[in-house]
Amino acid sequence: MTSSSTPSSSLLSRWSKAKQPETLMEEVFGEQGLLARQMPGFEHRPEQITMAQAVARAVTKGRKVVIEAGTGTGKSLAYLIPLILWATDTGNRVIISTGTKTLQHQLLEKDLPLIKKTLGLKFNAALCLGAENYLCQRRYKAWLASRESFQGGKIARNRIVQWAKHTRTGIKAEIDVHPETWRQICRNTDLCPLHLCNKEPSCPYNRARQQWERAHLLVANHYLFFANIVARGSVLPDYGAVVFDEAHQLEDVATEYLGLEVSNFALERYLNTLHHPKTGRGLCTLFSYIEPELREELRQRTTEMRRRAAALFDAILEKYPGSSERVRMRQPVQGDPLTVEGLKQLVGTLKQVRKAITQPDDQIEVDAALSGAQDLLFRLETILLQKRAEAVYWLEVDRSAGRLNPEAVLLEGVAERRNPRVSLHMAPLSVAEALDRSVYQQTGPVILVSATLSVAGQLDYTCERLGLEQAEKVLLPHSFDYQRRVMLWVDPSAPDPAQGRQHQAYLIEQLDRLLRIVPGGTFVLFTSYRMLDSVFFELKKKWETDGAPEGKDMLLLRHGQAPREELLDEFR
Repeated sequence: MTSSSTPSSSLLSRWSKAKQPETLMEEVFGEQGLLARQMPGFEHRPEQITMAQAVARAVTKGRKVVIEAGTGTGKSLAYLIPLILWATDTGNRVIISTGTKTLQHQLLEKDLPLIKKTLGLKFNAALCLGAENYLCQRRYKAWLASRESFQGGKIARNRIVQWAKHTRTGIKAEIDVHPETWRQICRNTDLCPLHLCNKEPSCPYNRARQQWERAHLLVANHYLFFANIVARGSVLPDYGAVVFDEAHQLEDVATEYLGLEVSNFALERYLNTLHHPKTGRGLCTLFSYIEPELREELRQRTTEMRRRAAALFDAILEKYPGSSERVRMRQPVQGDPLTVEGLKQLVGTLKQVRKAITQPDDQIEVDAALSGAQDLLFRLETILLQKRAEAVYWLEVDRSAGRLNPEAVLLEGVAERRNPRVSLHMAPLSVAEALDRSVYQQTGPVILVSATLSVAGQLDYTCERLGLEQAEKVLLPHSFDYQRRVMLWVDPSAPDPAQGRQHQAYLIEQLDRLLRIVPGGTFVLFTSYRMLDSVFFELKKKWETDGAPEGKDMLLLRHGQAPREELLDEFR
């Protein structure tokens, strides 16, 4: 990527000529600086200047820097402005990796437009999403012509058809659709090879990638960044620097991506693509031109694999009967050659099917199925037999995942109660070496930013865990006025959460009382979807009967009732 654009001010040219560009940050963020002159109500913060100077040093000298700056510092502007100056000056692209969609929305909808307006800097920025977030025109057309498109009812089908006809981006966040339906129409990396999809000019994913290539700044989340690392750089365009905002999540995300997981849900979902036991559809019923005996063998292998997997996970549930568990696996799982052997046999049959396939589109379908089986085999064998040293192995049982979803029944006509989710995990004991090898050595400037990185007032522990012992460390005082703006209240008379109905009634009563006292809007956070749903519906019923708090309308919004950004826009 190259850039010939210049800002309307002289800031960029002075940055280019400066021996120490970080000295310009005082002119931008100072009491009489550019932002103060252009933005009414701009608040000068010494911590913001210090942070911007550290970022400017890092990008111009190719260094690593770890910064803790509290709420109210103005972190995003402090790193965005020096990064934009560096990117437009050098032609390097910058990845900004975040932990939440909320921050992505803030960067793209608020901070970056503000910088363009106040400083006159000309640059391009784009949001990067994983491929599965985009509609695939080819798969959508196939779904539309199939009986599956009517499974959720005509209303749901027509809603998708109208959206697909008018969408400009093809992004999942624009429409509320059942996950199973979306999986049939979204882009799938295995089923949508770029050499085929590049021929489709209307492909939303390829249009998005073209925008990425033209951008100076790419905003992504930590998961997509590490998916790009695992995929050897094939997901995101090349970049010259990376910022990890909300970097307190970095170790957990890196551990997840550099580790392995396999669950009964993932196995079930995969086997359903080969042969669904209720509908009878799947890969086994396609390809009528191959021998019926081979299709029947694939169906039998799939059925047998389903039985063996169920036996494995049922045995785990019997061994760990608690309602919700995370249990360390200290020894390899003994006595379960059947599940691994079943997958090996399934892989063998899929290879036979692949040899018999002659149509290119059919070959793509079988290649994807074969790749999926081989990946599951690798994960299951590695975890069950604990093949990797210097790793920790554990299992998780989530019984709440098996509850019926009334929203899914209402929207899509799906009324299936599932077994508890059982997942097996492997993760490296330390991600420091892997991060150094796959990120730090492959990238120039690396900047970590968060409000919560220090331990006992020091950044040393975090830097050691992340392999950044040699990085510059910047620990800024928190400027947020906790004394005036925060109140912590713990009610000693509150019922124990284990007392389900009593606890729920208490929450509804207290929330109703608090919402009538607190001015403005309120976010209420839950640790349980079940409790969230129950309190929402009961509180809504109470307000419809007794009336909403004085001075407020009847607006009650619930996570999951609409796409996140749509909910936030309505809330604002």
